[in-house]
Amino acid sequence: MPIRAEQLLTSTGAITRDHGANSVAVLADDIARLGARPLEVMVHRVWDDLDQVAETLRATGAPIPVVHADKGIGPDLSSGEPDDLDRTLVALERNCRFARALGAERVVVHLWGLPGSDAHLHHNLAALPRLLDVTDAFGLSLCVESIVCLASTPLTALRRVVETDERARITLDLEFLAFHGELDDALAADWLWPHVKHIHVKDFDGVLNDPETGRRRYLHPGEGTLDLDGFLRHAVDGRGHDGTITLEVAAVNGDRQIDWDRLGRTLAWFDGLSGPARPT
Repeated sequence: MPIRAEQLLTSTGAITRDHGANSVAVLADDIARLGARPLEVMVHRVWDDLDQVAETLRATGAPIPVVHADKGIGPDLSSGEPDDLDRTLVALERNCRFARALGAERVVVHLWGLPGSDAHLHHNLAALPRLLDVTDAFGLSLCVESIVCLASTPLTALRRVVETDERARITLDLEFLAFHGELDDALAADWLWPHVKHIHVKDFDGVLNDPETGRRRYLHPGEGTLDLDGFLRHAVDGRGHDGTITLEVAAVNGDRQIDWDRLGRTLAWFDGLSGPARPT
């Protein structure tokens, strides 16, 4: 089956100039410049008034089927401490209320993360059913992302996720899978695809951070070595992926200005996925 245009989302991270609460109005203006393009909205912990943020973003008219929850939610669970679990559940509930206000269907969660990563994954997994109870109460799907691991690999961790609670769904991040050499393994994993409901797309050239500055970077398709077109078409046509696919790049330069020309070229490639397959 072909990739459908409505499956293709753009992360607000592509045009987020800064993470401050006062930047939401600027973000809304930039969203308007994108047109009525469907979005995945990233939640920033500094957004104190999520009700107001939701109102501002709804006014853009952009469909928002996916919300990326606060990235600190999962790492806080690594301690295994009851107080950290309670705080995480409150944070997740807040994020879910925000997602529902935007009309979202899915919430992406980092179940583990730095500094401990997956070193104490058993603590994170023990909390997973409680997290799923929260998302279920809001009518949302919780999609655990395949982020970088230190003790194992993303696919190993995700298998433990679905074995812990079959309600869990999965977000595949293609860059992070490539970092661990697991892109081909992911396509070949029969156990995986019934759980995959979301995919994050960015390129990769062997390193996650800029070799000169050490800063995190997000390569646009064509700037790395991955066959993103091939992977996505196989995921949809060969594996039956009928969920969402988010372009998760960054188009903001060092002066905190958006490189609209660069982003435009990338969006043209991305939109082209819903057309006929390109010749190889």
